[in-house]
Amino acid sequence: MSKNPYEEDQILHDYLLFHYGKKEDILSDLFPVDWALDFPVKCITESLPEDLNNRENALDIGCSVGRSSFELSKHFKNVVGIDYSHSFIEAANKMKLDGQYPIRVKDHGSIYSHKTLKSPEACKPDRITFEQGDACNLKQNSEKWDFVLAANLLCRIPDPRKFLEEISFQINSGGILALVSPYTWMTEYTSEENWIGGTDNSSSSKEAIKSLLYPSFELIKEQELPFLIREHRRKYQLSSSHSTVWRKK
Repeated sequence: MSKNPYEEDQILHDYLLFHYGKKEDILSDLFPVDWALDFPVKCITESLPEDLNNRENALDIGCSVGRSSFELSKHFKNVVGIDYSHSFIEAANKMKLDGQYPIRVKDHGSIYSHKTLKSPEACKPDRITFEQGDACNLKQNSEKWDFVLAANLLCRIPDPRKFLEEISFQINSGGILALVSPYTWMTEYTSEENWIGGTDNSSSSKEAIKSLLYPSFELIKEQELPFLIREHRRKYQLSSSHSTVWRKK
């Protein structure tokens, strides 16, 4: 893409609200759909098995502004959040260091309200490192991951197959790979030949991902996770991501 839309100021504020906003901050009286809130938290609470014994290192790849990374810090000693967007990583680090972030929430037109979002309670920011990086060109770490979350990432990178192949080698035996995606394939982000399923001459993305991972991973959980992103008082994005949780053999 010629310009990364995730560097735009208003999108940054929309995603901060999506990640850290409370119910009363996000919903207007026109959209009483609180069942679609807390998506970044549910990506962890619905993906982390209780019987995962080794909890040293966790990776939140495509971490956006970092809410899932904060949730991971409750469970792992070392958490790394990586995103391609410079502004998203700056915001995540500011939330980590300051414990708050002032944003504007759009009502309509040029009318805004101003709110200060707080970092989540009971999390451990000192365990988190936020870095700007490319999911398709991850640096090799000396230590492997016990848990990897890739939330709403696969259909926003140029080569999702390469990502899955490379991240598979970086997960410990018995470790967890949590993939969460709405499969919104767009040629602006991923050329059609690199889509995982979703074309006329292929299987569904859901089945194509299973066929890619089955040799090395065991599927232990599968569900839908709805999410809601506010644009203004009368306009929201309501979507659902397919969540699969895999254990490395």
